Parts: sequence; structure tokens; C-alpha cells
Amino acid sequence: MNDDAIYETPIFVRRVGENGYLAHRAVYAAMGEPNKDLQRDFIFDLESIAMEDGNFVVVRSARMPRGGVGSRVELPAEDEYAFHLRAVPLRGSSKRGGIDSDPGRLFWLDRQAALNGFRIQGTPQMTVRSRHFFNRNEHLTVLETRFEGRLAVVDRGKFQAAWLNGVGRKRGFGFGMLHLSDISAKDN
Repeated sequence: MNDDAIYETPIFVRRVGENGYLAHRAVYAAMGEPNKDLQRDFIFDLESIAMEDGNFVVVRSARMPRGGVGSRVELPAEDEYAFHLRAVPLRGSSKRGGIDSDPGRLFWLDRQAALNGFRIQGTPQMTVRSRHFFNRNEHLTVLETRFEGRLAVVDRGKFQAAWLNGVGRKRGFGFGMLHLSDISAKDN
């Protein structure tokens, strides 16, 4: 495998439904990392393709999951993109809780953009919903925000790192993957 290759691989997860933890566990197992203390070198997105008995979850990594068949993708090289991002905007540490206002979410997104080499153009659309994770006797509920809009790249190195590694916290639970598309394709 080429050291600079990047892949996007669909992983099928049975009976995900509203339990995001099932996808989390399946992706970590497929990537050979059942131990949460290991350094994660992949990003995945819970926004998946639903099938009758499960979902396909997209994983982006410089290595293939066990038994995976992925598509090689290139680092983003354009100056502007249409984007969408599913994230859990948090105040400082995750112990302080989620941001519960639209102005607060927009401020969070602008801050993440500045830290990660891009600038938001205009006001993105936002959709907020609760996402649940059940693991044995534990139950975690987070407020997920889906941002959709346009961005301009201001620092290519930071931006490419954010595209590969994700934006914000809770990336280990399927949040933070930047999805990009060509603006001209979005306008047509």
C-alpha cells in the first residue's frame, strides 16, 4: 500500500437504528482497534446509507479496514467547496455540555474553521437532533448539528489535516468528518 494513499471505505453494520454505539463498535473492530486507548488514525461518519437490515458507514483512513474494499481519494486541492459536517459543538471540555443555541453553534463552527485552515462563507444551514448511544448499562445522548454551506480554504495544510482527521470532538463516535463537493457541481 502506498504510504500517502487515502481511502474511503463503506463498512456494513447490522441493526444500527438509533444506536450509534453499534456503528462505533463495528468500525473500531474493522479497523483493528478495539481498545479505546489506542491512537485512532481514521475518521468515520454515522450519516450512512440505510439498507433493510443495517447501514453502510463511511470510513476515511490512510489504511484499509480488515476485509475492506475502499476507493482511493485525493486530498482536497481546491480553494472553495460546498460542505456538510455533522458535529457535536461543545463548550470547552465535554463535561460542560453541548451548545444549545444557533448563534453559539455558528460561533463554534467559525472557531473550528479558523483552527482548521478554512473560513465559512455566508451562513450555513443547520439541522439539530439528538443522537443516542447505548452500551450495556450506559446511555449517552448528544446534540448533533449538521452544518451545510460553503467554505474557503485559507491554510491548505491545516485544512487537509482536518479533512483527513476530522473537526471538533466526539470524532470517535462518528462525528466531525468534512464532506466536500465542488461548488460548480452544487450550483448546477
